[in-house]
Amino acid sequence: MQREKTVRQLNGTARAYEIHMGETTNDPSPRLDPSRRVFGTYVHGYFDDDAFRHDFIARTRREAGLNPAETFVCVTAQRQARIDRWANHLRHSLDLDFIRSCVYGTP
Repeated sequence: MQREKTVRQLNGTARAYEIHMGETTNDPSPRLDPSRRVFGTYVHGYFDDDAFRHDFIARTRREAGLNPAETFVCVTAQRQARIDRWANHLRHSLDLDFIRSCVYGTP
């Protein structure tokens, strides 16, 4: 772990960002089979885009000699629908006028 947290937006994408407080080093211990590939990233949001994620999975499975995935999950639309449902629930469950008056001091 490092003292400073790294937080930065990735160039070229509006959604992906890097955030971590550590540093990755090559651990030569024999815990992993050296003939196997391992992928890791500090990038959050990297796989949020359905098309990118599906392509990544398809390519990775192909390179690993696996059959193509039978189905893919499209979460982008589902995620927005969940956020919209939650926002609607909060609008109906909270007294937003009261909250605004507490925050801004207006009736």
